[in-house]
Amino acid sequence: MTYDSLLESVGSFGIYQKKLFAIFFVNGIPNALLLTSIVFLHYMPEHQCTVDHLIPNNISRNSTLFQEISAVIGYRRSVENTSNSCLMYNVSQQAVELMLYQGVANFTEGVKVLHRNASLLAVPCQRGHSYDKNGFVQSAMMEFNGVCEQAWYKPFISSLYLAGMGFAALSGVLSDKFGRRPVFLFFTCLQFVVTFFTSFANEIRVYGACIFLCGLTQMVNYMAAFVLGTECTTPEYRNFISVSSFYSFSLGYMIGPLISYLIPNWRWMMRFNGLVGLLYIPMYWLIPESPRWLLAKGKIREAKVILLKIAKDNGQLDKMDAGAVELISKETVVKADENNKSLSTLRGLLELVRNPKMMVIVVVIEIAWCATAVVYFGLSLSAQNLNGNLFINCFLLGVLEIPGVLAAYIAVRYFSRPKSHAFFMFLAGVCCLVAALLKSVNGNATLAASLLGKAANSGVYYLVYIHSAEIAPTVSRNSLMCIGSIAGRIGSVIAPYFVYMVELYGFFAPFLALSAVTLTSAWLTLLFLPETRLQPLPDTVQDTLRLKTICQKIVCGRWQKKTDAKTAPA
Repeated sequence: MTYDSLLESVGSFGIYQKKLFAIFFVNGIPNALLLTSIVFLHYMPEHQCTVDHLIPNNISRNSTLFQEISAVIGYRRSVENTSNSCLMYNVSQQAVELMLYQGVANFTEGVKVLHRNASLLAVPCQRGHSYDKNGFVQSAMMEFNGVCEQAWYKPFISSLYLAGMGFAALSGVLSDKFGRRPVFLFFTCLQFVVTFFTSFANEIRVYGACIFLCGLTQMVNYMAAFVLGTECTTPEYRNFISVSSFYSFSLGYMIGPLISYLIPNWRWMMRFNGLVGLLYIPMYWLIPESPRWLLAKGKIREAKVILLKIAKDNGQLDKMDAGAVELISKETVVKADENNKSLSTLRGLLELVRNPKMMVIVVVIEIAWCATAVVYFGLSLSAQNLNGNLFINCFLLGVLEIPGVLAAYIAVRYFSRPKSHAFFMFLAGVCCLVAALLKSVNGNATLAASLLGKAANSGVYYLVYIHSAEIAPTVSRNSLMCIGSIAGRIGSVIAPYFVYMVELYGFFAPFLALSAVTLTSAWLTLLFLPETRLQPLPDTVQDTLRLKTICQKIVCGRWQKKTDAKTAPA
């Protein structure tokens, strides 16, 4: 008897698994809160050099004159008909007072006189920056002055967050050694603790380290929960669990903007996100260990207790064969796993790169993972640069993930894998191209194109997991998925710099680059990745190479027709 057949006897998706599914669904929501928090933590409104100290105190800070003086000295309305939020005029307070005392009717004209006399030069900000209060968000980047010479703070720390998510892949080693439950509980606790204490960061280095740990703990939590959930049910329900994890993330993505709207101060927002962890304390008593892991480690007694609990909750106690648990010893499970598990990462990689044709497939898969991550996080972090309200934009970017994943799920069930995969990538790439071309023409059209591109790209994220796993041979499946994940993390780390380019150079060049990357990957997917729908999972590299690509099927079909025509009787 195998482990899956044992699960069938105790109920593979009964009341027990549904309760566990509900718990993990709720668990996934805070993970998305952190991603949307990055958008608001790094929000940057219009700004200029702080010049309040140069303006006499007897001038009301709300007066038109104050605004005029501030705009001119702060170089937002310069006498050279240019503007630069990182510069200011080196005018002194005495000069300002003198011009006002002499009754200069228009302050701008007075500054022009000084400029023509060569006594007025543009210099870097002397006392920091002032920010537009219309957006009312008080972000971390505003507090740490992440502008001008420090403008690199924003993309770099966003990349640190995404890099932390990448390092979370190493948690698989901890999960295999210490168990799914301890790793899940420890990193869930650490996730909320780190999030809470991020709010007390008093300098940019501390803040960056905390953001990195936020990304790390969030992804470890997600991965441990996903593995634990899939090991408590049978293969036919694992696709459902995969889809539900995307929906859980999307729900958190939609809640994030509401929290940021209600709590616009970044420190209190992070404290709130951390205190949400108090609601998750009952998980200590609700989350079980994986019976599969316990059996693999030879802990038969503990595994039997959990399996009996599953059978009881599912109403299958009378059907459970208690003696079967004893038969599934550590050696039995390990032997069964070898049919579905890869070799060591190094040996698995060697199997993949020995054959040139297989190497091409591997490279195309890695490009697909990287392109998908770049576009997904590039669009997610671009909410501020889109037309309209920041909060609504961020909410819509989360809402549209749901139809995107649903459409991809339907495509997986009924249509060709390469065609579905390439179609969603083509759609995302075309949307990025439209956004690049229409930004200067119609901001709302750019917003609509970006939202549709995000929906399509969310579908790609689901498809790339499915297609890659079905292409990879058994002996190297874990290795291929591992390097695919690494490629995706590389793409995610790069993504904030695309957003930074948007802020520096406008939409056209960065979004054109995103479009080119995605469209190229779509063509490569269509040309080189094989069809896997309704095909048995390949066990060896040769099995993978026997799978036909769309082009091979077309060529073979035409060749077969010609052969049939030649051999047909006259």
